[in-house]
Amino acid sequence: MSDLIQVRNLKKHFSLDSGFFSKNTTKVIAVDGVDFSIRQGETLGLVGESGCGKTTIGRLLTRVIASDSGQVIFEGQNILSIPDSKFRDIQKDIQMVFQDPQASLNPRMTIKASIMEPFIVHHIYDKDSIDSEILHLINIVGLNPEHLNRYPKELSGGQQQRVGICKAIALKPKLLILDEPTSSLDVCIQAQILNALKKLQSEMNLTYLFISHDLSVIHYMSDRIAVMYLGQIVEIASIQQLIDDMFHPYTRALFSAVLTFRNEARRFDVVLKGDVPNPMKPPDGCRFHPRCDQRLKICETEMPTLFEVARDHFVRCHLLA
Repeated sequence: MSDLIQVRNLKKHFSLDSGFFSKNTTKVIAVDGVDFSIRQGETLGLVGESGCGKTTIGRLLTRVIASDSGQVIFEGQNILSIPDSKFRDIQKDIQMVFQDPQASLNPRMTIKASIMEPFIVHHIYDKDSIDSEILHLINIVGLNPEHLNRYPKELSGGQQQRVGICKAIALKPKLLILDEPTSSLDVCIQAQILNALKKLQSEMNLTYLFISHDLSVIHYMSDRIAVMYLGQIVEIASIQQLIDDMFHPYTRALFSAVLTFRNEARRFDVVLKGDVPNPMKPPDGCRFHPRCDQRLKICETEMPTLFEVARDHFVRCHLLA
């Protein structure tokens, strides 16, 4: 499979003013030199603790927020360097489903009007074909025609999220970014949404970037997993590669509580110590070294690079250099 999207050295730092009369600004390091690719038709799971930069990456890829530097190569074109007028044509191919479905729906618009909105924004005005397509879309995600004349407040959380998915797939995108799409739903509804997403991917040949802190969901949905820590990716590998060999100490700690990932031949139980460092003042060297019981002297001063330890298995760690 060829790569649909490649992310190269992506960076985003947010500035915080110290005060109205102060000239000093503090920078929050949200995304700091991130590299990954997603192949056509696959799901890359992006996982890490809260505040590690996962959601920021999703918003950078859709240009909801602007990056500081780096490249996002989508179908051979760096979409970060093109003007807004040209990105509008590409935007329909890169869509996002947000964590809070209610926040992404206009409370004053009916469900039909909300689903119709992408067609209007991209100047598709054939009413008969749009009406037919909307009926097809709601059927795909498990909604009924009777839902179309309702307002968001009249729907359950699961139904609202299905509407959000409808809006995202309306223009038949190639890449769907899913930012914690089931975290606010109960377990039963969560399973229904995940199964619907798997069915959609198969039927529409969609490519997913699935962002979540829920390791069980990531395992169920993903072909490959990228593990983030404090703005950087520390390990990328396929599900099977991670089951066989987790190289980074943080990856081991993160997944040690998930029974599916325990290697019976080499079991491990790792308990993380301490808290995630302040992203406004990250530690020198390896970002993880203050919490790592295997750290070397070099870890305290020199930033490790992300390198390939096995075919398609990348790790950021001095222990393997």
